[in-house]
Amino acid sequence: MHGKLDIIFRSGVGGISEVKNKRKWKEIIIHHTWKPTGIGKDGKPILTRKYADEINRAHIIDRGWNEMGYHFLINPNGIVQYGDRWLEQHAGAHCVGHNLAGIGISFVGNFDVNYPTIYQMETLYELVAELLYNNFMAYDYEVHYHREFAHKTCPGSQFPDFIKQTLMNT
Repeated sequence: MHGKLDIIFRSGVGGISEVKNKRKWKEIIIHHTWKPTGIGKDGKPILTRKYADEINRAHIIDRGWNEMGYHFLINPNGIVQYGDRWLEQHAGAHCVGHNLAGIGISFVGNFDVNYPTIYQMETLYELVAELLYNNFMAYDYEVHYHREFAHKTCPGSQFPDFIKQTLMNT
């Protein structure tokens, strides 16, 4: 069934190793959702698991895809969500020219205005470490920001530049 999203809790990024037909991915492409922003009217992160459902629905209805274009979605509270695209090792639908070889990881948030939460950053490092540990990444993998391949600021002008290099040295 397409569009069903499973949840991995931050305390155990388990489930990644359950994938049967592993691919060797050459790239990780980092994104932000822009909308939803993940920030409430009080300026604090909204801690909900519904973001993936919203994005999944938008990608299916607005773009005509069969599921969310990203492989992973990192919520403001650090919860990671993923769906069939990851479980079945399908190519992404997140970065033209890089979908076949690139894992799409998107943060919920608008990082042109806000910074990612500490939970999101911790989870990103944990997720990449799990991908490496479970042998999903090619030995010469690269990390890129979406803005390197599109006329966008994605993953946002407030997203720390040094993250990309530190992820390649994980």
